[in-house]
Amino acid sequence: MTSSDSPRLSIAMMIESVGLGGAEMVVLQLAEELRSRGHAVHPVIPLGPAGWLGGALVSNGFEPVRYSGRGMLNRVLVRDLTLALRARGVNAIHSHEFVMAYYGTFVARRLGCPHVITLHADQHMTARWHKRVALRWSFRNSDAVVAVSKHTGAHLEERLALRAGAVKVVPNGIPSGAGNGALVRAEFGIRPDERMVLAVGSLVARKGHALLIDALARLEAARSVPPWRLLIAGEGVERGRLEAQAGAAGLADGVHLLGHRHDGANLRDAADVFAMPSLWEGMPLAVLEARTAEGDTLVD
Repeated sequence: MTSSDSPRLSIAMMIESVGLGGAEMVVLQLAEELRSRGHAVHPVIPLGPAGWLGGALVSNGFEPVRYSGRGMLNRVLVRDLTLALRARGVNAIHSHEFVMAYYGTFVARRLGCPHVITLHADQHMTARWHKRVALRWSFRNSDAVVAVSKHTGAHLEERLALRAGAVKVVPNGIPSGAGNGALVRAEFGIRPDERMVLAVGSLVARKGHALLIDALARLEAARSVPPWRLLIAGEGVERGRLEAQAGAAGLADGVHLLGHRHDGANLRDAADVFAMPSLWEGMPLAVLEARTAEGDTLVD
C-alpha cells in the first residue's frame, strides 16, 4: 500500500511551547509533511502569545487549536481539548514533550484514538517523582513512545524503570538546502582572514553559550587563536547576561547575538566553525544541519 492509498487521518499535533526551538521546528515540519500526504493536521498550542511556532503555523495555512490551563490534573483542560478535537474529527493524536504527553493520553483515551508521544530530551521532566509517575502512566496508556536520540531513550528507560526497548528511537531529520554565506559575511563585515564561529540555539543556560564566550575569551587572552567572530542565532532569557559577559571580557565587537534568524542555510555556509556548547541535548537539529554544510568543523 502506498502513502496515497493509506486512509486519510485527522491528526492533532500537540505541544506545550511556541518558541523557536528544535521540538517546535519538528512539529511544524511534521505538520507540513503530513498535510502534503493528504492528512488533516490540527496543531494544538497554548493560549497566549503565538510565538514563533504559532506565527509559522498560521503563515503556512494551519488553524491552531488554542488551550489554556496546566497543573497535574486539570479536568477542565481535558474536557475542553476533548470537545475541540472531537469537533474537528480527530482520530489520531501526536503529543510532544511532557505536558502534552500527559494530557494527550487523557484526551486520546476519551476519543478512543491512537496516541503517540515524542520526547525531545527535556531532562527536567524526570527530575521529580510526580512527573516520573505521570510519564509512566502516560507511556502505559499510549500506543507508542518515541525519543529523538538513543541517549534520550536510554535516559527515559533508566529513570522510569522501563524495560529495554520500551522507548523507540526515531532520529530527527532535516530538509536539505544550500546557502549563500557571502551575504552573512558581508552583513557583519567579516574579513576573509577572520574565522566565523557559529552557534545556534535558544539563549538559555543549558545551551552553554556562556561557556563558549568564556572559552573564546581565554583563547584571545592567550593569543592562541586567529582573528574571529562569534555569531549566535537564537533568543531567550540569557541575552542580557551574555551581552554583559562579552562586554566585560572586551569582546563586544566580536560577539554578535542575532536573535531569531530565518536564513540558517546562509549562516551555516558562512561559518568556518560550528559550535554546540550545550550541557545536554537530545538530537539537536542545529548539529544535523551543520553536518550538511561542507567544510564545517563540528565542536561537540
